[in-house]
Amino acid sequence: MQALDMSTPAAVTHCTAPVICDEPAAKPKRIEDLMREACAVRHYSRRTFQAYWHWSKRFILWSGKRHPRDMGQVEVADFLTWLATAQQVSASTQRQALHGILFMYQAALGIEIGWVDGIVRAKQPQRLPEVLSPSETGAVLDARESGAIAAVHPTRPSRPASRPARRSGQLGHGCSRPGR
Repeated sequence: MQALDMSTPAAVTHCTAPVICDEPAAKPKRIEDLMREACAVRHYSRRTFQAYWHWSKRFILWSGKRHPRDMGQVEVADFLTWLATAQQVSASTQRQALHGILFMYQAALGIEIGWVDGIVRAKQPQRLPEVLSPSETGAVLDARESGAIAAVHPTRPSRPASRPARRSGQLGHGCSRPGR
């Protein structure tokens, strides 16, 4: 705002009214509000927002309440490594934390941090197929031959004996015929 000098007369050719007050600068939005708006624009569920905000908040608190704009890939990698090693979170939890933090940076803050390298990944559980041992397989085949269990046709699913076959005029639960 300019100050008016009233000591010297000035030639006025048009009306120039002094500005009495300026609008104060708008308060910057909180990260939580930015993330909520970004989720709403993308039609994400409330639970997705809550999960993403939880991990973003934990990241900020872990860093000593530093603003994410002052941090980058190194801090994100350190946080995710800390989750896997010190906190012993599962691989899916670590992945969810990564996606929440990336969403905060990219969608809410508009900061591209790129690919996060150097993360110690949480151990993926080893999935072993559940198969029968040779003795268990023999017991199942013996029971089938003796008639203790019914033979199952490999291409046609069997129907439980307790449920009768559906007649052609019957409809499923909650269905009604048109026109009724």
